[in-house]
Amino acid sequence: KRLGYKVVTYAEWTARWLSWVDGCGLMNGRQLPQIPTRFQSKVRVVGDLIAETQVLEPFSDPIETSLQLPENAELLGMLPGSKPVKLMLGVPLGLAIAEYLHKVRPQVQMVIPVAPTLTLETLSRYADPATNPCFEVVQGCRAELIQPPQGLPYFLTEGGARVVLWTRTPAYDLLSHCQLCITTVGANTAELASLAVPMVVLLPTQQL
Repeated sequence: KRLGYKVVTYAEWTARWLSWVDGCGLMNGRQLPQIPTRFQSKVRVVGDLIAETQVLEPFSDPIETSLQLPENAELLGMLPGSKPVKLMLGVPLGLAIAEYLHKVRPQVQMVIPVAPTLTLETLSRYADPATNPCFEVVQGCRAELIQPPQGLPYFLTEGGARVVLWTRTPAYDLLSHCQLCITTVGANTAELASLAVPMVVLLPTQQL
């Protein structure tokens, strides 16, 4: 608003701040009677943005080919978040989970759909105890960022677990191939639910 951009909001249940915004999309028409007449021109029913999403066209390269998965591989997604407060705990904890699964269930291939707001270099700092003050709090696992000349980048843990870093967005095509996702709370839980992907939602309590 301060920079002069138009502001548009979306309301699932209650349309708020209508005097401050330029427009508001509503999930359904049930909200319309509660909206004052002077704001009616600012609102429009646009539908449920999660339940009514269009099916995306698959990528030209099959997921299995891009990830170089063997036939018996089990794909496990890891979504540690995109903000520092979540990444500081989620990345080392997720890598520790990957290290454990690599030992007890080697057919599991873990993949992180990297948030579009993150660079690989930024993400890798959370996998290093020298640059992540919360590393020891969750007894995390250190990992090195590998960027091969061909193929996808990945984290390599000290015990040999490989966690692929998926940078193409949106990652719905990838997530729909996952048998399970380990995630933190956020919009990603709604996205996984809309894709019918089972998830384990982690809230690390080592640091509240």
